[in-house]
Amino acid sequence: MKKIIILFLTVMSLQIFGANYKVTGNNLTQKELKTNNSEIEKEIKRFFTEDYIEVIKDELAKRTEGYEELRKAYSSLVDKYISEMEYKINEINYLSDKKANVITELKGIDFENLDVEKILDEKNVDNKLIKELFSNLNEEEMAEIFQMDETEAEEIVIKKFLPHLMEVVLEEIDRVKTYRVDKIEFELDKINGKWEITAEN
Repeated sequence: MKKIIILFLTVMSLQIFGANYKVTGNNLTQKELKTNNSEIEKEIKRFFTEDYIEVIKDELAKRTEGYEELRKAYSSLVDKYISEMEYKINEINYLSDKKANVITELKGIDFENLDVEKILDEKNVDNKLIKELFSNLNEEEMAEIFQMDETEAEEIVIKKFLPHLMEVVLEEIDRVKTYRVDKIEFELDKINGKWEITAEN
């Protein structure tokens, strides 16, 4: 229940930056424009608050399949990305009264340019975490690790190491505030009286 409430609040708080946008190529009346614009806005919001998040979570599940601790760690990064994600509509171009192209921008944390290795070096994280890892193990656990094969030992280290590593990375994300903006274009069709996204570029 707690996870459902957190996800609901995250989705509801997804920010829309810059509500003004350009409307082009239309032969609709002002009343028709207002109605259609509003319906298109709702469909774009539905995409970013439902479909897009589902794609991210599905990709996470695929990449971490069989590695529960890794999934938990990366989930914290995904949650952070979703919580700070913003989108805006730049333009609605009506090709007809039942077809439109919509240009949007998506602003999110730029993980690709986040230099994790540099962060770890600057904060001497490797040594601190290894020290913390082994200081939390008793002699029996230490002996068990040295008797394990490489895969088993890796699993133990990941389980103990990753939560602290993610904590450091999330702190650095808050500090540097590195974002990227991507342009996403949609094609929408009015099907049975309802605007739906039919293609994404």
